[in-house]
Amino acid sequence: MQLYGGALASASEAQVLNGANAAAVQRPDGAWEVLQFSNAELIGERTYQLSNLLRAQMGSEWAMAGPLPAGASFVLLDQHAGPIARGLDMLGRTMQLRIVAADRSHGDPAAVMLTVTPQPTALMPLAPVHLSAERTAAGINLSWIRRKRGPMPASWDVAVPLGEDSEAYELDILSGAAVVRTLHTTVPSVLYAASDETADFGGPQSSLSVRAYQLSAAIGRGFPAAATLTP
Repeated sequence: MQLYGGALASASEAQVLNGANAAAVQRPDGAWEVLQFSNAELIGERTYQLSNLLRAQMGSEWAMAGPLPAGASFVLLDQHAGPIARGLDMLGRTMQLRIVAADRSHGDPAAVMLTVTPQPTALMPLAPVHLSAERTAAGINLSWIRRKRGPMPASWDVAVPLGEDSEAYELDILSGAAVVRTLHTTVPSVLYAASDETADFGGPQSSLSVRAYQLSAAIGRGFPAAATLTP
């Protein structure tokens, strides 16, 4: 991989769980996965062997790919990392950047020019977790646990504080690849009414394929949580 950032060092399990040794790795299509590592062994010039990995950190499970090809970019997320754009008005606006050592001017021949277009990835709500379904006389009660951007909690078994301006979700009911119904709710559960199930499928189903999204007031749907549930 191509290493960007400072030297790598090992960290204890407690340090890693507290956020140490975070890095971003890039798929061939440009998506970035955040991972963490506890062991870093220098095995050659600017070449490290990493082990004891925590994959798909900070909600980046949608970007997981394995194996990554040789030469994939690897960026250490240390104190040198910082945002290149702020504000919704920057989304989709292409920028020209010149990157150079701190003691040199932007016109230095060593400066590297990059063209970047900020995307809404960092603003998208993370995929909910622990989707479940329970059949009742009224229909199927679907529920989940929300997540929040930022450092991950030690457990996903409890709800975290709301990270959006307001709480809202959409849940798609699927038949194969087709969306047959979208349910809306402002709490992390929703009833798929028995009458709607009959209208959509002709009768009760032994399993149900769904996609759940938390909504952002600014950009809409976040990353989806997909599951096939047995009510």
